[in-house]
Amino acid sequence: MYWLQSPPWGRWFLAAALVVAALWSELRPESTTGHPFASTRILTGESIDAGNTEMRKIPVGLLESISVEGVAIREIAPGSPLLAADVVDRSNSIPTTWWIVEVEVPPHVRRGDDVKVVLLDTGEVIDGVLAFPASDDPFGTGNGGVALPPERASDVAVAAASSRVAVLVSAG
Repeated sequence: MYWLQSPPWGRWFLAAALVVAALWSELRPESTTGHPFASTRILTGESIDAGNTEMRKIPVGLLESISVEGVAIREIAPGSPLLAADVVDRSNSIPTTWWIVEVEVPPHVRRGDDVKVVLLDTGEVIDGVLAFPASDDPFGTGNGGVALPPERASDVAVAAASSRVAVLVSAG
């Protein structure tokens, strides 16, 4: 009399629901957003706008969203995404004739902040602008880039090579 029992409808329904849920999670459309990419080579100090960028679809949350308007603080290759570390606001732009020297900077500074570089051997103070902050990598060097006038960049580079430089940042 085994064949007179009702089929296991509950188990079949649960198995079908599990298969449908698995298919949906694998085949659902991915959320995307537009992000600017360099359409041509962008040089340091060059203005970034719609003329040298193009919007491409990327998964949501993959890259930090940024404004297309600004100035490049380092060279950007064609096809590369624009990152927040590559672009500075026009109001905080660095003159194109200035040089960027890599030195140890405090962790809380932001790109475009005014800094004072002190040469420890001579006590000279040189005004500069933070071009890029130190990496968030806990095993990183803690070095960031400070943009300096061309007549003083070599002095700072020599002092930085022997760790004889300090960077001051305004508390306000």
